[in-house]
Amino acid sequence: MQSLWMLVAGVFYALYGVFIKLAGECSINSWQILFYRSVFGVVVFYILMRAKGIRVTTSHPVEHIIRSLAGTASILAGIYSMMHLNLGLAMTLNFTAPLFLGAGVVGFSLFRHQSINWGLIASLVTGFLGVVIMLGPTIGPHEYFAACVGLFAGLCTATASGFVKRLGVLMEPETRIIFYLVSVGAVAGTVG
Repeated sequence: MQSLWMLVAGVFYALYGVFIKLAGECSINSWQILFYRSVFGVVVFYILMRAKGIRVTTSHPVEHIIRSLAGTASILAGIYSMMHLNLGLAMTLNFTAPLFLGAGVVGFSLFRHQSINWGLIASLVTGFLGVVIMLGPTIGPHEYFAACVGLFAGLCTATASGFVKRLGVLMEPETRIIFYLVSVGAVAGTVG
């Protein structure tokens, strides 16, 4: 049954990308999409938190702020890249987060003078070479900026994922983590 839900999620994410492309053709900008996407989430997750008796306040505000800012930047960069690149390429660039997480693990190991997993380094080099090879014949010079924004989305997703894990270890409820993300997204969408 879990596989079915993953398939359904994949279909809805593909539809999300299609609707972002269509919105871009109708001159709706990334900030507006972020705002409407987030406002809906604020309402839904606030209701869910109330129903479950979860308070809005947290004892880990710094972690929530970093996670929410990174997550919002990831969403915004992902929307931008989907609007300006081929949809398949933009989604692929958005899914580079595991490469950045792996690079973060290697960087952290080097910083702490710990042993380095050479298999991980080989995997990361291969993964990043794959991204470069994929980008090479696919995009023109006018799309380089959008491709960099798509890679930035992957980096921000990796950062946000690391803080989601940290918040999970701190026993923060999932609904509160998402509530703060969509709240920051709604505010950013209003300002942008």
